[in-house]
Amino acid sequence: MKTFTFVSLAALVAVASAQNPITGYLTDASNFCLWLPPQPGMGTISDNEWQAQAFCTTPSSEAPGAHAMPSGFIQSAHFVSGTNYVQVTGQINPTVYGMQSTDYGGQMDPRAPTGAVCAGYAGFVSLIEPATATYCIRCCNGNWKDNSLCGTGRSQDGCAVIVPGDYSGPFDLSSMTGSSAANTTQPAAIVASSSASPSAATGASSVAGSASAAFSAINSAMSSVGVSAASSAAASSSASHSASASASAGMSLRTSTAVLGAGVLAVLCAL
Repeated sequence: MKTFTFVSLAALVAVASAQNPITGYLTDASNFCLWLPPQPGMGTISDNEWQAQAFCTTPSSEAPGAHAMPSGFIQSAHFVSGTNYVQVTGQINPTVYGMQSTDYGGQMDPRAPTGAVCAGYAGFVSLIEPATATYCIRCCNGNWKDNSLCGTGRSQDGCAVIVPGDYSGPFDLSSMTGSSAANTTQPAAIVASSSASPSAATGASSVAGSASAAFSAINSAMSSVGVSAASSAAASSSASHSASASASAGMSLRTSTAVLGAGVLAVLCAL
């Protein structure tokens, strides 16, 4: 009985750890993740950098705790694969997720939310810019802190500078104040393209919609063993990614894990 108890406890803690909502991935124009506020309408992107969570176009074992991308949020997706990096750039519909039209956005990277990961890469940088209806994500290998590929110290420069690429889509970016992204008029339909494999690209909106049911099934299965994909990222309104905020986030993660372990152990011991 004791062996069963400890094996069960270890298994449940392992499953809970795997349900990490800050791990994302990037494969191509149809399969990638972005980091968004945990709930719609939660204020500006910069106010939510520390508690952002991964939202993905399709479910993946590389990001088991991620949420489904809001249907209709991705309006275009353009994939590029380069030396030591992959990226996706394009347009979003900010109103789908209750974002402010005057919000010039914020940046997510391994510092915020603390410990965030793009699976299979050393680092990443991703920006959401509601005011210009643009987004970008680049996942890199090598030294991502040196600002060469995934520079994280210049968020004020925006997507068009940090992740140069194709930002065309259904919206006319030239009419949006502050937008430096190139515009190409496109039909109102979703646009998805891949410079590495154009024939493999599909409509990003339909992919996001069909993914919702799969994510719901995953969450239901987890609920049956009493484990939820809870976020343990520390909330902070500081956009400077200060060391004190990072320390606070780490302490919050350790505390949440300890509480989970203690709770599960108490239940199992009572059996």
